[in-house]
Amino acid sequence: MEKKIKKNIKSRLNIWLCGFSFSGKSSAGKILARLTGKRFIDTDTLVRKKTGFSPANLIKENKEKLLRKTEKKILKELSDKKGLIVSLGGGISPKDLPAQKYGGICVFLNRSFKEIEKELLLSDNSRPLLSGKTFKERKNKAKKLYLKRIKYYLKADLKINFKNLKPYGLAVKIKKALNEI
Repeated sequence: MEKKIKKNIKSRLNIWLCGFSFSGKSSAGKILARLTGKRFIDTDTLVRKKTGFSPANLIKENKEKLLRKTEKKILKELSDKKGLIVSLGGGISPKDLPAQKYGGICVFLNRSFKEIEKELLLSDNSRPLLSGKTFKERKNKAKKLYLKRIKYYLKADLKINFKNLKPYGLAVKIKKALNEI
């Protein structure tokens, strides 16, 4: 009986995926939703629907305050729903998700900066907080932002360390870790 109750409670909990850019929140989150039967939500997509602009465009237009305000509204709206896998924008961290306020389990997808750096090298320079004229400039901006945010990400309920995992492998690793709670 206790196992059935525990499983029922877990199935209704929201899983909040947080982490730095290029950590796989969206790609692994979509797969995790399929593996768990939960619905997938990407906060960046909701920001675009609510404001008419992508988070990147809001930042480029010096409207980061509007972005953060919209993200907070979205978190509140999503907290009223149950059984979601939510990919949080890179600027949202566990500090924005007090468990008593938003419920669920916050999972930090902890990819090493070395791995993030590889993705940054392959990226198209479209992320304004990580953009620059040279790769060195982009890397320095990313490192500074990473170091600023990591202390918040580390407050997550669950930390998933990974290296060289494709989205499916990461989703399986997250699901396994969630099942062990």
